[in-house]
Amino acid sequence: MTCTQRMGISLLVAVTCAAAAWAQTKPAEPWSAKDTTGKELSVPPVAGDRPTILVFVRLDQPQSRTAIEDVSKMLKDKKDVQILAVVSGDDAEASAAKLTKKGDGGSNWAWPVVTDPEYAASGKFGIHVWPTTVVIGKSGAQAAHIAGMPASYATDLEAYLDFAAGKLDQASLDKRLNAHEVVADSAEQKASRHVEVAQRLAEKGLKDQARAEINKALDFKPADPPAALQAALVRVLLTVGDAKTAEAQLAQIKSDRLPPTELNFLRGWTALQLERWDDAKKLLTDAVKLNPQPAEACYLLGLVYQHAGDNAKAAESFRKAFEHTALGRELAPG
Repeated sequence: MTCTQRMGISLLVAVTCAAAAWAQTKPAEPWSAKDTTGKELSVPPVAGDRPTILVFVRLDQPQSRTAIEDVSKMLKDKKDVQILAVVSGDDAEASAAKLTKKGDGGSNWAWPVVTDPEYAASGKFGIHVWPTTVVIGKSGAQAAHIAGMPASYATDLEAYLDFAAGKLDQASLDKRLNAHEVVADSAEQKASRHVEVAQRLAEKGLKDQARAEINKALDFKPADPPAALQAALVRVLLTVGDAKTAEAQLAQIKSDRLPPTELNFLRGWTALQLERWDDAKKLLTDAVKLNPQPAEACYLLGLVYQHAGDNAKAAESFRKAFEHTALGRELAPG
């Protein structure tokens, strides 16, 4: 991999993180969808009088079912929060039917359910892990993005809800989040925490420290790690430039456990770093096609075209990458 390409990857990470941080500080674009009954829903609510919880799930995964059960128990009496489940994946319709079914074989989910078979909603909210719980404040600003099911899920969600409702300021929120004791976690949960730390370090350019956290995550060797955890680990490995280890991790991910766009993106990024240009071009082109938020894939595809000397297509891909960031959408004319 050339120095220019390494700089390009670093720029990709920087632009992505800057856009994400910027999005956290301003009201998100309103989002609307119809639930399984045909009712039109809006986030934030039209009245703007309460926060919203969006629980993104894929019900073929145990942790997603746990998230549904936990939220149902925690919030069953909540009247001042809009609560929605967003069911992603090819089997979204069938899974949503099970979620809304009452009685034998049904769940305790009492709120609207939205299907997301092509991951359009997931892309809008930056979802790469299932389950992910997103909390949106009354103004539309994102207050929380809880990936997976950490041991502190219940206490964290309660704190974020109070923050979204205006009951806590940022300092009080930070104090609440840091005050609870972490109970005994599974190997999977411990590995997840090290991956999260590694991601933050890698994004800051602290590659040696990030590698140390990656090694700690790998040491836990969860018996049956969820694909989302493996995908997050692959992202960190690619961020620090360890494509060979990333390729080995990718080989362990079952293809039906990640959205095709995410899997093709990770495979394409790996191929690019390994200088398998033809593979990278095909995989990244496929990753762009159905991805509602293709900024990363467009950027990497631009690097592929740049390597091939096709400067016009490279420039077009870089332009599309920027336009699909939050800042790019804000600055776009009319």
